Amino acid sequence: HWRSLRSATTDHPHIAHARCNHSHQVNILLAGLLPSPEVALSSMSCYQTTNSVCFMLAVGCSVAGGQRVGAALGRGDATAARRAAAVCVALGASFATICSVCLLVGRAAVASAYTTDPQVRRELSEHLLPLLAIYIIADAVQYCCNGVMQGCGTQKKAYPWVLAAYYLVGLPLSFVLGGLS
Repeated sequence: HWRSLRSATTDHPHIAHARCNHSHQVNILLAGLLPSPEVALSSMSCYQTTNSVCFMLAVGCSVAGGQRVGAALGRGDATAARRAAAVCVALGASFATICSVCLLVGRAAVASAYTTDPQVRRELSEHLLPLLAIYIIADAVQYCCNGVMQGCGTQKKAYPWVLAAYYLVGLPLSFVLGGLS
């Protein structure tokens, strides 16, 4: 029973990604330890909402790319699978880059759309949204690659690396960087 549960969670990258989303929740909890927790928590909530909206385009590319790669491999067409993988990652990166540029150019407007609190707006527009603009490109690419790996049936290979990246690198780094600011 345990083996089948373990296999079900490691075979599906979207379940693996849901586990990694817990790291975002831990970051929100850690934000409460910062010097101005009200501003930090409000800012992080806005950050996460914006991140979720931008991420939906990558989810669509990942699912479509995984399906196209799997279908191509199923019919024995490796060239079409490579092309589908490249298109998946390129589209995901392109959509994320467009979101990133929009966030950078309109970060004051985005911050104002969430709140009238000047401290939260300043924190969002000056610190968090520029970082998010970088993050969403990397996150979109990794998630599209995850979809391609699912289409290839090799998602088990990435699962430990994704968990390590979020929990062993990302969380400690965010705690250290958050404490330095």
